[in-house]
Amino acid sequence: MKKTLGLCFSVLITNFLIAQQSVTISGPASVEVGVPYNYTFEFKPIYPWLNAVQADGYIITNWIVSTGTNGSTGSIPGYIGNPSNQSSYLNDGTYNNSNPKTIPIQWGNSTYMSSDKITVKLSGIYIKKSTGQHIGYFNFQPQAEQSVTVQRLINPIISGNTSILNCNQAPVTYLVSNATNGNSFQWEVTNGAEISGSSTATSVIVKPPLTGDFNVGCIVKRTAGNINYYVGSGNKITRTSRSVVWSTNPVNQTFLCKSSGLIFSIDNQTDIDNVFWNAPNCAISVETIVNGKRQVTITPNSSITTGSTLTVNAVVNFAGGCSVTTSSKTFNISDSTAPPIPDGYIEVEDWDCYSDSGLKLTFVPTTPFTNGSIRVYPPIMAHPTVPRNVNVTVTYTNSCTGATAREIYSLDTPTPCYEARLAPESEISEIIISPNPTNGNITIKLPEILSGNYQIFNQNQKLVQESKFYNQDELQIELSSKLKGGIYILKVITEKNVLTGKIILNN
Repeated sequence: MKKTLGLCFSVLITNFLIAQQSVTISGPASVEVGVPYNYTFEFKPIYPWLNAVQADGYIITNWIVSTGTNGSTGSIPGYIGNPSNQSSYLNDGTYNNSNPKTIPIQWGNSTYMSSDKITVKLSGIYIKKSTGQHIGYFNFQPQAEQSVTVQRLINPIISGNTSILNCNQAPVTYLVSNATNGNSFQWEVTNGAEISGSSTATSVIVKPPLTGDFNVGCIVKRTAGNINYYVGSGNKITRTSRSVVWSTNPVNQTFLCKSSGLIFSIDNQTDIDNVFWNAPNCAISVETIVNGKRQVTITPNSSITTGSTLTVNAVVNFAGGCSVTTSSKTFNISDSTAPPIPDGYIEVEDWDCYSDSGLKLTFVPTTPFTNGSIRVYPPIMAHPTVPRNVNVTVTYTNSCTGATAREIYSLDTPTPCYEARLAPESEISEIIISPNPTNGNITIKLPEILSGNYQIFNQNQKLVQESKFYNQDELQIELSSKLKGGIYILKVITEKNVLTGKIILNN
């Protein structure tokens, strides 16, 4: 939006004669924001169609001086010159052919555009000076222009590290990367950070405080500009808490050997003062740096009981006073004693009737084995219909030497869960039990001629009666007189499938 610096209204003109105009503008081509500059405007209207006898003078009645290109001109206090300076041209009785006028103009800071223009246009009356007769008038067209460069500023961009570890006081350089027209810089820091060297250049060196966030900011000015005209930016510098992760070699080892120990290491951060390992009753070697890691070997003393546990962690101290305690891990203490022959028994956990997973076997030693690992092999599955006897091997392995000792154990798998193994209704219908209920004798009608065996179980899943059969499509079964009244499970096992049903005995 253009800023109008002067506007006056003319008297009524009776004669309408268009004349050419000659307007010149003189003043600085480069200006500072907020500083007034004098511009001189000289008006020389030319009336080519009449000679000097007819018109040899003029009176300027209206003139307008404006600035602003594409709405680029804003304002700060004192932007527009004194209106009284502008209106003094009106009807001032001057009949000279040249009458310069000086006006102060001051630029403000708005949308960043360095190019601006001063424009002027005017109107007035041509006269005969001897008689004062009005010969004609001239209008506002054309207009004169002068380009001006405005030394505006934009907010600076500050680059540099914005995330620094606590207790790291290594100097950091921060830089204004787009100073544009700025040539005066004032850096500021907060929260105990310190600037070393010059604080008025385009870059600055900052020493961070020991801990806590801080800010780095810069105010940008122009030395020739208005003292109140400046722009600024700032960056918040966050401090990251120290963290230390340690590892062992071999990785994930869960035991410590009295004979050889274990290598512990942490990443070597440049400003670490020292590392203190917490490992009671252990020998800790001198620290070395290998492949960028600080490492020690921790070896349990002989006085530590084999089979006991030891918890290890580290305290890492940094330059400046920061300290970090690592996470802890517990290790079993082992020695090189040869493992004994396993002595004890195997315990089988309860079997989930609906699971197809293997049985969980646990070896319970008569004397606890605490110098290594215990393995029971191979894994076994329960038979779907009957208990069975299997052999498994129990192995003791010494953690430190790898030496082993073995023993073979025989065990019976659990009694199967027959209710969980009943066939679906469509399968149950393949055999017919009659009479049912029965007083003791039943007939089993098979779907075809089959061979196999049948089994009868009570409600406690105990096998109470069984027999084999060959090439039959019907079985005649006399239930044992020892059976009490109740519900029994019949299972017919053939080479093709397993058929099941329920028998109701009344006696």
